[in-house]
Amino acid sequence: MNKLNIARAAVPVLGEADAAVVGGSLAGIACALELAAAGKRVWLVEPRTYMGRELTATLRPWLAAPEAGAPVPALLAHVLEAQRQAGGAERLEAASARGVDAPLHPDALKRSLEDLLEAAGVRFLYATLPVAIARRNGRASGIVVANKSGRQLIAAPLVVDATETALCAALAGEDVSGYAPGAEARYWRTLEFVGAGEDAWSGGLPAELAVPAEIGIDGGAVRLRPGYRGPGHVYAEFALTLPRANALDAARARELEARRRGMRLAVHLLQREPAFAKAVQSAGSHQLHGPFP
Repeated sequence: MNKLNIARAAVPVLGEADAAVVGGSLAGIACALELAAAGKRVWLVEPRTYMGRELTATLRPWLAAPEAGAPVPALLAHVLEAQRQAGGAERLEAASARGVDAPLHPDALKRSLEDLLEAAGVRFLYATLPVAIARRNGRASGIVVANKSGRQLIAAPLVVDATETALCAALAGEDVSGYAPGAEARYWRTLEFVGAGEDAWSGGLPAELAVPAEIGIDGGAVRLRPGYRGPGHVYAEFALTLPRANALDAARARELEARRRGMRLAVHLLQREPAFAKAVQSAGSHQLHGPFP
């Protein structure tokens, strides 16, 4: 097996490519597809176990319904077609007719993104974290990644950072703390419920529900969105103003505070709001949605 010496350690060469894209975000996927379409050999590395973090990790599986006649990007068109094939045609058409965001089926969303990458010949890795930028003769020559198999090298002269926290830039020695200007910013978290009494909102969903100020939610209201499972499936989206620093400790503190407020909101909805009296909280977003570097 080929080896490359990095910091006195022999690292196996997992593969060679023309480009390595780090981050399976929608932007990262679009970049990988463009490179592949240009005839490049591409690897995509994602620390999570799924793609499309903007919609999936943040538990925001909805898209603004495209206006009639408006051009639809190829990536979005593929996602929507996959949703229709998964039995969501009626749901998408109803959302489009009402001019509201269309709820997506998360599993169909993730599979559709994987299918796109596979069809384009892009190789991708899940649960894999970049840990170093490999260099040869003073120039970047790839990325060292770590996963359950240990450390490995993806040799590539081009590395594209599509992470939300500029991870590769930090590994290259750049100071990324200034990538998040301003002391505070607004972030969003989502809670998912099943069994909610949707008839409580006579105007239908989406709708807003006022909550006590002590919960700590911006505007004192939570936005309720329809889920892909039909009646009773509801996403509760709420905003919070939190510190914005781009550092590990700051991100941890931000997530902890957001989860505390989310727990207070869940308790209030389940115990105090009649529409949620028989509901069950089935999930919460894995990470915040908001401004990152």
